[in-house]
Amino acid sequence: RDPNHLSVPYHYYEPSGPDECTMYISHERGRKGSHHRFITEKRVFENWARTFNIHFFHPDWKPE
Repeated sequence: RDPNHLSVPYHYYEPSGPDECTMYISHERGRKGSHHRFITEKRVFENWARTFNIHFFHPDWKPE
C-alpha cells in the first residue's frame, strides 16, 4: 500500500468506516465465511486477457 494513497471509504454511506484497501485486503486474506477476493479476481482476468487475447471495453482497462 502506498503511504501517499488517499484513503477512500469502502461504503459511501459509512464515511468513517473501513477504507477500500483495508476491506480488499481483509477479503483477500479471509479464511472463514464468504469473501470476494477482488485482487485475485483482477489477476485472473488480467491473465485471461493476455492469454486468450480478450479485450474489456467497459470500464476502460488495459492489462499491465
